[in-house]
Amino acid sequence: LPLQHRGRDLLFIEYFWTAGSILVPILGKLTIGQNNNDDDDNTSWRYFVVLCAIPCFISTVLGYWLVPESPRWLVSQGRNKEAMTILRQCAIINNN
Repeated sequence: LPLQHRGRDLLFIEYFWTAGSILVPILGKLTIGQNNNDDDDNTSWRYFVVLCAIPCFISTVLGYWLVPESPRWLVSQGRNKEAMTILRQCAIINNN
Protein backbone atom coordinates (compact mmCIF):
# COMPACT_ATOMS: atom_id res chain seq x y z
CA LEU A 1 0.00 0.00 0.00
CA PRO A 2 1.29 3.46 -0.82
CA LEU A 3 2.33 5.29 2.36
CA GLN A 4 -0.04 8.23 1.84
CA HIS A 5 -3.08 5.90 1.56
CA ARG A 6 -2.07 3.16 3.98
CA GLY A 7 -3.94 4.40 7.05
CA ARG A 8 -7.12 5.14 5.14
CA ASP A 9 -7.08 1.82 3.29
CA LEU A 10 -6.42 -0.21 6.43
CA LEU A 11 -9.20 1.63 8.22
CA PHE A 12 -11.51 0.82 5.29
CA ILE A 13 -10.68 -2.88 5.74
CA GLU A 14 -11.46 -2.62 9.46
CA TYR A 15 -14.87 -1.13 8.64
CA PHE A 16 -15.73 -4.25 6.67
CA TRP A 17 -14.57 -6.43 9.58
CA THR A 18 -16.78 -4.46 11.98
CA ALA A 19 -19.76 -4.55 9.62
CA GLY A 20 -19.40 -8.32 9.32
CA SER A 21 -19.25 -8.70 13.09
CA ILE A 22 -22.46 -6.72 13.41
CA LEU A 23 -24.19 -8.44 10.50
CA VAL A 24 -23.65 -12.05 11.67
CA PRO A 25 -25.86 -11.85 14.79
CA ILE A 26 -28.50 -9.95 12.81
CA LEU A 27 -28.57 -12.65 10.14
CA GLY A 28 -28.69 -15.28 12.87
CA LYS A 29 -31.68 -13.62 14.51
CA LEU A 30 -33.48 -13.31 11.18
CA THR A 31 -32.85 -16.88 10.01
CA ILE A 32 -32.15 -19.38 12.79
CA GLY A 33 -35.32 -20.77 14.29
CA GLN A 34 -37.60 -18.88 11.92
CA ASN A 35 -38.66 -21.90 9.82
CA ASN A 36 -42.23 -22.53 11.02
CA ASN A 37 -43.33 -24.63 8.04
CA ASP A 38 -42.38 -27.98 9.58
CA ASP A 39 -41.47 -28.32 13.26
CA ASP A 40 -39.84 -31.73 12.74
CA ASP A 41 -37.38 -30.51 10.11
CA ASN A 42 -35.90 -27.21 11.26
CA THR A 43 -33.52 -26.27 8.43
CA SER A 44 -33.34 -22.53 9.07
CA TRP A 45 -29.69 -22.85 10.15
CA ARG A 46 -28.85 -23.77 6.55
CA TYR A 47 -30.09 -20.39 5.34
CA PHE A 48 -27.83 -18.75 7.91
CA VAL A 49 -24.81 -20.74 6.71
CA VAL A 50 -25.53 -19.86 3.07
CA LEU A 51 -25.94 -16.17 3.87
CA CYS A 52 -22.67 -16.14 5.83
CA ALA A 53 -20.86 -17.94 2.99
CA ILE A 54 -21.83 -15.39 0.33
CA PRO A 55 -19.10 -12.82 1.21
CA CYS A 56 -16.48 -15.60 1.24
CA PHE A 57 -17.58 -16.77 -2.18
CA ILE A 58 -17.51 -13.22 -3.58
CA SER A 59 -14.04 -12.62 -2.09
CA THR A 60 -12.74 -15.84 -3.60
CA VAL A 61 -14.00 -14.96 -7.07
CA LEU A 62 -12.69 -11.39 -6.88
CA GLY A 63 -9.36 -12.59 -5.50
CA TYR A 64 -8.98 -15.06 -8.33
CA TRP A 65 -9.48 -12.32 -10.92
CA LEU A 66 -7.89 -9.30 -9.22
CA VAL A 67 -4.93 -10.57 -7.16
CA PRO A 68 -1.83 -11.29 -9.24
CA GLU A 69 0.15 -14.49 -8.89
CA SER A 70 3.05 -14.44 -6.45
CA PRO A 71 6.26 -13.30 -8.17
CA ARG A 72 8.22 -15.74 -6.01
CA TRP A 73 6.10 -18.65 -7.23
CA LEU A 74 6.37 -17.47 -10.84
CA VAL A 75 10.18 -17.40 -10.57
CA SER A 76 10.19 -20.90 -9.05
CA GLN A 77 8.22 -22.05 -12.10
CA GLY A 78 10.64 -20.39 -14.51
CA ARG A 79 8.19 -17.63 -15.46
CA ASN A 80 10.62 -14.78 -14.83
CA LYS A 81 9.13 -12.26 -17.30
CA GLU A 82 5.68 -12.54 -15.70
CA ALA A 83 7.22 -12.12 -12.24
CA MET A 84 9.09 -9.01 -13.34
CA THR A 85 5.91 -7.54 -14.87
CA ILE A 86 4.04 -7.96 -11.58
CA LEU A 87 6.93 -6.48 -9.58
CA ARG A 88 7.04 -3.46 -11.89
CA GLN A 89 3.30 -2.95 -11.48
CA CYS A 90 3.72 -3.09 -7.68
CA ALA A 91 6.56 -0.55 -7.87
CA ILE A 92 4.38 1.80 -9.89
CA ILE A 93 1.53 1.50 -7.40
CA ASN A 94 3.92 2.19 -4.51
CA ASN A 95 5.58 5.10 -6.35
CA ASN A 96 9.03 3.47 -6.44
